[in-house]
Amino acid sequence: GWFYGGFWQQIGKNFRKDIYMNDKPTIEVDYKGIHPSILSINRGKAFNGYELNKVILPGLNKEQQAKALKLLILTALSASSKQQAYKAFRASSDLPLKDRELVQLINSFLELNPHLTDDLFTDQIVNLMYQDSLITEYVIKKFTYSDIPILSIHDSFIVQYDQVLNLKKYMSEASKAVLGKQ
Repeated sequence: GWFYGGFWQQIGKNFRKDIYMNDKPTIEVDYKGIHPSILSINRGKAFNGYELNKVILPGLNKEQQAKALKLLILTALSASSKQQAYKAFRASSDLPLKDRELVQLINSFLELNPHLTDDLFTDQIVNLMYQDSLITEYVIKKFTYSDIPILSIHDSFIVQYDQVLNLKKYMSEASKAVLGKQ
């Protein structure tokens, strides 16, 4: 699904901020979490994000909770079972959360996004990556046809700082073209 191979994909984010294009500074625009948005659009619903109204896990602040929830949901979309998702979450996170705490996070997320209930733990990632790649291809083509450089990094783009609005415009167009809705 994704576009692989560029050297810039192999360097850390802290070094990518130093990339210049045509003597202009760049900015990395992050679309992490696009997969729940794609699923929501496919279901004709709005994605309501990861921001819970309150902290539900003692010991975490709202920012830590949102970060953990985002990782958990993205992991749950790639897993075929709860146990597989929880194991993968623990392998990717430095937070030692127990199963019951992960269940609390997921249940709180599903209160915000009930339309995604049937999508979790169903190994959706290949289909989502394909749709994501079609969106990425559309955006790359729009920039290329305009003779403006752009670099893709899995779930983000690096563009000249003065091209952010064009990137947002092209992402909306791509979403409409690929998914039928912005």
